[in-house]
Amino acid sequence: MKTYMSVHQTRKYRGPGAKVLPQFCVAISIFVAGTGLAAATTIYMDSGTSGSFIAGQSYNETRAVDVTVLSPVNLAVSSMTLSGIGGSGLAEAVIYDSNTQLLIASAQGSLTGGTITLPISATLLSGDEYRIGFSGLLNSGTFFVPPSNSGGLPIIPYTESSGLLQINSAWDGRTAGFPAYPNLFVPQVSMQVSPVPEPGTLALVGVGLLLSMLFYKQRAFRTATGTVALPILS
Repeated sequence: MKTYMSVHQTRKYRGPGAKVLPQFCVAISIFVAGTGLAAATTIYMDSGTSGSFIAGQSYNETRAVDVTVLSPVNLAVSSMTLSGIGGSGLAEAVIYDSNTQLLIASAQGSLTGGTITLPISATLLSGDEYRIGFSGLLNSGTFFVPPSNSGGLPIIPYTESSGLLQINSAWDGRTAGFPAYPNLFVPQVSMQVSPVPEPGTLALVGVGLLLSMLFYKQRAFRTATGTVALPILS
């Protein structure tokens, strides 16, 4: 006589935590990549506040602004532009460390037509302070004048429109050397920058993507039942 017994098949079950982990890994990767690998940005030193422009000011010296890097990551500078110049001549873009007064980077070229853009390579560290500008015997220029308070003093510092730099003050000096004399007028300087990801940031992106790929390759199993008749010999 044969007797039949019902057997329930089972499949592996993956708990809620295992389901959420891949999405978490993807979210971490996207977040880190978004904050550390953003596109290039142009910073305008004369933006982010109200004010006015004044023409006919001397530009036979170094004109610069003192800035603090507000960006949470370091910034790679790829070019600098000077505009609003009334003359022509050899112009030199300069970036100094404000604390040590050491020249970090410079580039020069012939300015004509009131403006010049020069390729330059420098890394601005998050939280550090720099003095950035142009020098040259360029006759005259048009400068930005920040708004003044009731006492006639400029309202500084201010944050330029991209939010990456705080503009602390304006300075001038000799055509060669650190600009060490306070000034009221901000030169029309802009620069192209890109955020520099930390080595740990790139590693975290890679780990997040790798974990995401591994988890998504696994099949999502849920408990399933089915009846199979097995013979029992008696």
